[in-house]
Amino acid sequence: MTCPCSEWEEIKEFNGPHEYDKFVGWIEQQVKNGKVKEIPVGHKFGGFKERWFSCEVCRKVWQLVDHDFPFKGLFKVIEPTQSGRPDS
Repeated sequence: MTCPCSEWEEIKEFNGPHEYDKFVGWIEQQVKNGKVKEIPVGHKFGGFKERWFSCEVCRKVWQLVDHDFPFKGLFKVIEPTQSGRPDS
């Protein structure tokens, strides 16, 4: 089975709330399609609102951090040592 997140790219910042909201809709569709599952947030990124997603194939954990001006949010892979997962 091909890993669904193998073609994803990290996002260093979103170009505003509209782009972030559009991305949230896309990632939530990935959850509905069974490609990733939302998991509890482990080590938090500052005091920002965030969500974590685990790929159902490779088990990489992706962190989605909400924009909160002047911070523009991000979407990135979390290193296993940061995720607090038992398999790390």
